Amino acid sequence: MGISEQCRLLGVSRSSYYWWLGHKDAIVANDAELELVQAVLDWWTDHPATGYQKLARQLRDQGNALATEKRVRKIMRRLGIRGVSPKPNTSRQGKGKQHKKYPYLLRGKKIRHVNQVWATDYSDNNVFPMFY
Repeated sequence: MGISEQCRLLGVSRSSYYWWLGHKDAIVANDAELELVQAVLDWWTDHPATGYQKLARQLRDQGNALATEKRVRKIMRRLGIRGVSPKPNTSRQGKGKQHKKYPYLLRGKKIRHVNQVWATDYSDNNVFPMFY
């Protein structure tokens, strides 16, 4: 029986069959990759605050030679997991040196045409004009 007839009986298009022939080796993951995925999951469930860099280092130290940062990052992204850690809160003013608060002069002002309002950001002796 020919390939066309087999595909018709199975309800699979011939193009899908030929695509599968070219990619079947990439689809079937080898045992080492599956072990790496399991190792990432095991470590991350025990230490959820660990990011991909530290996790890759820990797995390499345990003897898993495939645990590169790039592979671990890709596995974590595919599994939808990430290191749980507090992020910097940049909306609060820090302790110690207090900066002067400037009033927002555009509140309640309606901007109706181009070049009605200009603003600049003056930091590190560089001036960056912004047009609204």
